[in-house]
Amino acid sequence: MTFTYVGTGLTDLDILRRMIGDKDSDDPLMTDEELSAILGENDHNINRSAAVACEEIASAFARQAVQAVGDLTQNLAQKSDNYRKQARLFWQRDDGGPEEESPGPAFSKSALVKTDWRRPLGRK
Repeated sequence: MTFTYVGTGLTDLDILRRMIGDKDSDDPLMTDEELSAILGENDHNINRSAAVACEEIASAFARQAVQAVGDLTQNLAQKSDNYRKQARLFWQRDDGGPEEESPGPAFSKSALVKTDWRRPLGRK
């Protein structure tokens, strides 16, 4: 598992990492392999890939909602909520994402890719 961030924005991986805020090699949110798979599953559509990545990160934080070490407690629910909100913005930026809510963690990556997010807003 590798982590690469150069910061030049010359590769889709670099752009995607910058968009999702995953730039710290000491505390990576996703591996190069995970992000490359997301890019491939979404035909290298950067906004859609960022939305899917944010949904996956939000799900990971939700699974670790509260962490405690001694007297120190960290609640990761807010990070999860923030990444879900960010995902919603990327879906909207993709001009075809869900109108009000982003897909929840029950959706798999393959389900997200197969869903036609270009439906007219307000129609099911």
